[in-house]
Amino acid sequence: MNGAQIDEREEVLRQSIEHNEAELRDAVDDMTTAVKSELTLSGHIAEHPVPWLLGGIVLGLWLSRRG
Repeated sequence: MNGAQIDEREEVLRQSIEHNEAELRDAVDDMTTAVKSELTLSGHIAEHPVPWLLGGIVLGLWLSRRG
């Protein structure tokens, strides 16, 4: 390998590393967002509103019949 080939290979490796770092940052950001939404009740309700709505109706009916 001559000097030009080595420089070209180093440049390819540097670009590959930068690309991998960007992908890793994106993956970590996605995971952080997913974890935050999983840990909040509002996030869970927003993802699955129908069971919560039905549960609220059933609870309301049950409470209204108790009194």
